[in-house]
Amino acid sequence: MSTLSKVFVVLNLILSITFAVFVSYFYKHAQNWHAAYDTKKAEMEKTVADLKGEVADRDININGLNNKNGELRRMVSERETEIAKLNTEKSALQMDIQGQKATIETLNNNFTKLENLYAKKNDDARILQDKVNDLQGKIDAAVKAKDQALDAFNEGELKRNECTYLLSQLNEQIHKLSTENNNHQLIFAEMRRKGISIDSYMNVIPTVTGNVIGVKTGVVMVSIGADDGVKEGFVFTVVRGDHYVCNIRIDKVWPDMASGAVVPESLRPEANGQADVQVGDYVSTHL
Repeated sequence: MSTLSKVFVVLNLILSITFAVFVSYFYKHAQNWHAAYDTKKAEMEKTVADLKGEVADRDININGLNNKNGELRRMVSERETEIAKLNTEKSALQMDIQGQKATIETLNNNFTKLENLYAKKNDDARILQDKVNDLQGKIDAAVKAKDQALDAFNEGELKRNECTYLLSQLNEQIHKLSTENNNHQLIFAEMRRKGISIDSYMNVIPTVTGNVIGVKTGVVMVSIGADDGVKEGFVFTVVRGDHYVCNIRIDKVWPDMASGAVVPESLRPEANGQADVQVGDYVSTHL
């Protein structure tokens, strides 16, 4: 074997031993392998530099290296045994890593299920919110309906009060008419006692009908006159359809028409003192 070959073999042995030491150190200090790697790298670089110097020395002392070759082989064998042990530990670590990966995958699946459940809960929350909004709309509609009903009730209460007032006014008029009727009955009784015919008295004012043909500044013109038997002082009742308007007393008569003024006492309470006589209203002396 040449000197160069022996040097090459020695270098291979030294590098193998160094690698074995590095691997052993790396697996024993796995938690801090970055720092260990940098340290070992520096040490290896230093070792290589030292070895290079030693190679130069070994060129001079090659016989001494041959004597140590057996010892180095023994050390290599020990290191191979350690490497085999480290490989076994490596396999165990890989199996543990696989187990950790399986655990991580299980956790990922559980996380996915939780995300799906969370999405479903969000959908349920949105549906519930829509129901709440719909219920709020119904509540608002009910409140609005209640307010409308309250307004209608208040309006009805006002109308009831108005009707109560009108009823009291009508009762007063009925009482007044009842009093007048009693007076008329007394007059009629006195007339019968004196032998005066009530029928002939009632026929003093004939039944005359017509229509309003003009209204101006409180003066009402009617379509009937002296030719129809109308005389000054006649009282006509003015109606529009089925509705009573007022009474008018004739103060001027022409052959085919007459005029008169509204009798204030005949106005309805809600008229507020204003007669609502219109052209075309029906008039009659007896209704």
